[in-house]
Amino acid sequence: MSKNNGATIFGYKVEDPSRYGVVVLDERNTITNIEEKPVNPKSNLAVTGLYVYDNKVCDYVKLLEPSDRGELEITDLNNIYLSNKSLKLEKLDDKGFWLDAGTKESLLEASIKVKELKEGNKKLF
Repeated sequence: MSKNNGATIFGYKVEDPSRYGVVVLDERNTITNIEEKPVNPKSNLAVTGLYVYDNKVCDYVKLLEPSDRGELEITDLNNIYLSNKSLKLEKLDDKGFWLDAGTKESLLEASIKVKELKEGNKKLF
């Protein structure tokens, strides 16, 4: 897959994967599925919300239907790319970090960590 073809998602290991879209990998580290907010997650690798898509995304979005929650799900879009064998995963490692801001609590936590990083007073993790 060239840089201009397909899609790339970014994954990060989390302690509470049931809050996120979760990447499921096989024994060869190949993506087999992405599950949206699973009750029993098959991995702890969350999709971070950073996506890179080729121009086919405009056609694929038209195929999406609302989920049980009444929303178009980014996970469904990513699974289209997966079914077309054009989805790549980049894992963010422990040399960096990802801060979730999807809830009021996690937004506050992220804000505090960014403030600490900016001030340089405390170690983030």
